[in-house]
Amino acid sequence: DLHYPLRRQRQMCIRDSFIQTIFNAERLSAECGVMCMAYIDRLLEYTHISLHPSNWRRILLGALILASKVWEEQAVWNVDFLSLFPKVSVKDLNNIERHYLNGLKFNVSLSSGVYAKFYFELKSLSKKFTLQPLSEEGIKRLEEKSAGLESSERSRKINRTQSHDQFVPKSRPHIID
Repeated sequence: DLHYPLRRQRQMCIRDSFIQTIFNAERLSAECGVMCMAYIDRLLEYTHISLHPSNWRRILLGALILASKVWEEQAVWNVDFLSLFPKVSVKDLNNIERHYLNGLKFNVSLSSGVYAKFYFELKSLSKKFTLQPLSEEGIKRLEEKSAGLESSERSRKINRTQSHDQFVPKSRPHIID
């Protein structure tokens, strides 16, 4: 198909714009991007779902919500993301987060080795990637914060589900268009 490269290029522009908009509006750090990639990879591995046009935004947003809650110094609330998505409610974001945590089996801990793997993968994809590797202090912070969030989320006893329907909608989702 002669138009395939153009379609692929357009899809990549949409994806990049979506990501850039969230990072700029929420002032997310580059470390959140690295953690986000690790969470997406883990979700796909645990649930055996694949990314496609009707679910990638929800999967990305769920990973960004978790990464920001783990990494950022200030408290991050799902309501903080509402200004970006006028058709989304706090309940929608809470559901995305809950299903994401269930899909991850509440495993939000990231070791320095897992972080480094995704750091170097992202660095190899872009010459503009200027984030420096984590310092010893950063490694300690990553492991403490991610283990702490995992522990607190497990203790909240969120209703677990074996379904991944929230990530693989039967029809085009109405939110995050």
